[in-house]
Parts: sequence; structure tokens; C-alpha cells
Amino acid sequence: MSKIIFLLLIILSVQLVSGLGIVSDYNLNRPLEIAPGEKKEIGFRIQNINSEEDSRVQITIKSGKEIAQTQKNEVIVPGKSIKEIFINVEVPKEISNGASRTVTVSFKEVSQQNGEGISIDLSQDYSISVLVLGEPKEKKQIYIVLSLLAVFLILVVSIIILIVLIAREKKNNLENKQILNNESSSYNQW
Repeated sequence: MSKIIFLLLIILSVQLVSGLGIVSDYNLNRPLEIAPGEKKEIGFRIQNINSEEDSRVQITIKSGKEIAQTQKNEVIVPGKSIKEIFINVEVPKEISNGASRTVTVSFKEVSQQNGEGISIDLSQDYSISVLVLGEPKEKKQIYIVLSLLAVFLILVVSIIILIVLIAREKKNNLENKQILNNESSSYNQW
């Protein structure tokens, strides 16, 4: 009986440590696919669902600074909530098709110092693979313009052909009527 009471006291006296959870649609196994010259926003959801207290989180890019920037360097995540933040990823036009880069974002939970107890700063790193695929943005735009021009030309040529066919049909009908009129007038003379 005393062992049960002792275990119960230990369980009740232990304060559970809860950290932040970080979630994104992209990671090392599910890369962000982007074309040279293209810019995209990547969302991260910071989860503070196990704590009643607000958490102050510093956000820094540890690797991949040449293609990624934070929109905010620090956010407050209210207790029992999820906050979404974004980073911008922009791949220079010079990076070749098929290249791969890694962006590592550090999320550091900074404790609110109130002068009591021990201050512990916890951090988590989240890495994303960025895969460069496709043509640069300008080339895509040129292809789109050329495709639209081709469709327009095909449409114009089709309309011209249709007009010519209709005009020929009318001309043939008029000629046939004249022939019939001439034949009927020659029969009437007999």
C-alpha cells in the first residue's frame, strides 16, 4: 500500500515537459519542387497545444540562406493553439534544372524570464529539400504566349477556310439555279 501511495505522489509531483511541435507540408522526403526564378511561400505550423502559457519563438534560417528568408524573426504562439508562419523560397535563374538544395529552419523557444527558477531555451531544426525542376519562369511565359498565338492562328485559318467553303457553295447553288432556269426556259419554248 505504501508503494502505491509513493508512486502516486511521484506521479502527481512530476511536472511534464512539453515543447513545441513543428509541422510543414514539405520535408527531406517530400521536397518542394520549384523552377529557376520562381518564388514560393512555405508554411510552418507551430503547435503549442500542450501548454497553457504563451511561447515566444525565434525563427532563423540555418542553411539555405541563399534561397530562403524568414518573413518574421520572432512570433508569440498562444497557449493551447497553433500559429502558422511562412518563409519565402526563391531560386535564382542561374541554378540548373535538377539541382537540389536543403533549407534548415531553426525554431527556438525562448523562455519568458521572470527572475525565478532556471531558464531553458529549447530549439528544433526543421529541414526541407528544395528540388529545382522545370524551365525558368520567362521561358514558361514565352511558351504560353506562343501556344496562345498558335491557337489564335489556327482559329483564324479555320474561319477563313469556312468562309471560302460557304462562298463556293453559294456560287455553285447560283450556277445550278441558272442552269436549271436556262433548261426550263428552253423546254418552255417547245
